[in-house]
Amino acid sequence: MSRLLLAALVALALTSVANAEIGWTLKKGDNPALFAATQTIKGNLNIIRVGFACEESNGVKALQLQIYTKGGGPLAPSGVSRTQLKDEPRAQLVVDGQTFPVTLDFAGDYALLTSDIDGIFPMLSDDLMEAVMLGKVLTLRFDLRKKPSIGSGEFDSEMTVDLTGGKTAISAVRRRCGK
Repeated sequence: MSRLLLAALVALALTSVANAEIGWTLKKGDNPALFAATQTIKGNLNIIRVGFACEESNGVKALQLQIYTKGGGPLAPSGVSRTQLKDEPRAQLVVDGQTFPVTLDFAGDYALLTSDIDGIFPMLSDDLMEAVMLGKVLTLRFDLRKKPSIGSGEFDSEMTVDLTGGKTAISAVRRRCGK
């Protein structure tokens, strides 16, 4: 009987550890990790994956938030065509109610959110990343449409990401960038 109880407790503990990172994956590059991503996203955008990445160029390592869209098309609210999008969209990042201004750029097949710069290389600021590491919910708000929908306020679309399951993965990417 005690062996059965012990086996059940071990199985429960292993399940709890495995569930700690549910929804987040870690793409390994050089050790430690290079990219921590999740597809567990709620919102009204055409986003399929969001990830924290450590990019390196000219000896500078930069931690960035990268956003990938369905079909590699432009970042847009669901059902909005390319012609309805602004030429200069804006974004805002919120961690557990704390707002951070960010810059929205586009690089290759993804959108990029950053809040700081090292030389000419965009990255996420240390204070924003501290909030992410302590936070539970990340909300990204966007002003993407030329004509906002009625009652949409300053931002016309948003998405939320559960940060609680990604702490280990995000931390590994952060270490990769020397933070």
